[in-house]
Amino acid sequence: MRGFIAILFVGLFLNACSVKYDDISMQNNQLQISSIDHKTKEQIDSLAMMISNISYSIDKNEAYDLAKNSIYYSMYLANRYDLVKPPSFQNFLVNQKLREKGLCYHFASDLGEFLLDNQYKTISLYRVVANEGSYFLEHHALSITAKEKTFKEGIVLDAWRKSGNLFFTYLKEDKEYKWKLKKQLQ
Repeated sequence: MRGFIAILFVGLFLNACSVKYDDISMQNNQLQISSIDHKTKEQIDSLAMMISNISYSIDKNEAYDLAKNSIYYSMYLANRYDLVKPPSFQNFLVNQKLREKGLCYHFASDLGEFLLDNQYKTISLYRVVANEGSYFLEHHALSITAKEKTFKEGIVLDAWRKSGNLFFTYLKEDKEYKWKLKKQLQ
């Protein structure tokens, strides 16, 4: 009986904390968005403006496309990973082999690959890491910037930190992490 109660509790807990982004899917490697809510539209516009403000050399259409793709693909990944909140609990589930993916480096790697497929001409993509080598504190994300700028002059894109709701800020203004270059992607 105790085993049944434990399983029931875990099942209820997992369902209560599940993350699900409606209205987004993937078909033929293309994001399919059935509706755009006002909050998400504001996020896209804000990120696109930040990207454009890095340098005059960044194409504004590329900045908007990258912003839109980053925000929506982060949501898609959360759905694909069957994500739960908080992110640290997702890590526990992955480490216990109860979920296949959903660690920060999965988000950074998969989002980076998706963005690379767009072959942006005026924007560079980087994998960045904080606290490398620390089992509990190591964290991975992306940095985006203009072609002529270094990763330190860019914007951090972190899809893990807020459970698929893309966190972004200028890399130098990130209060939680001190980022180092892992590798240049594009």
